[in-house]
Amino acid sequence: MNPIKLELVGILCAVALVIGAAGGWLVNGWRLGTQLEHAKTELATCSGSLARTEDANKAFAGAVADQTRSIRALEASTLARDARAAAAAAKAAEQGKAITAKADAILNRPLPATVAGDCPALEVDLDEAVRERKGRQQ
Repeated sequence: MNPIKLELVGILCAVALVIGAAGGWLVNGWRLGTQLEHAKTELATCSGSLARTEDANKAFAGAVADQTRSIRALEASTLARDARAAAAAAKAAEQGKAITAKADAILNRPLPATVAGDCPALEVDLDEAVRERKGRQQ
């Protein structure tokens, strides 16, 4: 082969290599530019979503704080109500004991001792009272 043709082939190969490399670099630049634009768009979308999420989180935190205060107030009122109910139950129990003791004292007090035939009217009254009481209980 002719040395000029060989030199021309070498130059053509070098030019093709340079054009190929430049074309590849250009295509790679376009690809990276497109990826960069896509990443910027995605970043803007995510930033907007993050801002909305942060606003929602702040509102939710406020709602949780309100609910916590409400629950604590409800617990306090429940404890106060339970304390009042316990005090009322204790007072009622004391009153019940007092009434029961008074009734027991009335029912169990000793009757005056009588000798049979001493007071027939009292015996008749007692028998009638016992019959009335038994009639009411039935």
